[in-house]
Amino acid sequence: MDKEQLLDSVFCILDHSLAINNQQTSWLRTQADLSFALKHYWSCMKFFMHLGVVATDYFSEPLTKNVYDDQVYKKMIHSCIQLNLHTQAAVLCQFLEDVDYPTAFKCLQERGTCFDAMDAYYRCIWDVTMLEYIINMHHRKGEIEKRNFAVHLVGKLEMNSNNRADVQYELSKMKKAQFMRILCQQFLVKTFNEDSTPTLLH
Repeated sequence: MDKEQLLDSVFCILDHSLAINNQQTSWLRTQADLSFALKHYWSCMKFFMHLGVVATDYFSEPLTKNVYDDQVYKKMIHSCIQLNLHTQAAVLCQFLEDVDYPTAFKCLQERGTCFDAMDAYYRCIWDVTMLEYIINMHHRKGEIEKRNFAVHLVGKLEMNSNNRADVQYELSKMKKAQFMRILCQQFLVKTFNEDSTPTLLH
């Protein structure tokens, strides 16, 4: 049996297993990892989102490392970049234990090939450094309306870097859940359309 036949067999087994029980998180993780290895990035994101939905009751519970660890987030970031969803990749850079600023800033600069709604996701950013970068970026480009929107967001009381640790944690938890539900709407509900903009869920 060659490699291609082996992979086909594994996919068939996983598909059959998930058809019987689509709530099995280990199978969903394996399917996502296998999709990533084969560069099937849309499928990779779909299975990672399905995993999150099952493990957290549609992100009503906090994201834990036994569900999404840094390796998962890195694969999601890479998948979004390959799908030209650069702003979504930038937002996901916050989810890492150590925020990946170089990748986030590079993604935010990708406008010509960006197929997502850039400023529509700014509400999901809780990292002040990232928002300050966005403000400066739009200021340099003369994009006053987008700059002012980012200024409005960073000026909210909830974004104050002097807030207590528990307040900052609750903010990040809320925005993580909000963003993950947006990704669910895109990867689990909607048919892929590069020109479509997912609606922000509140």
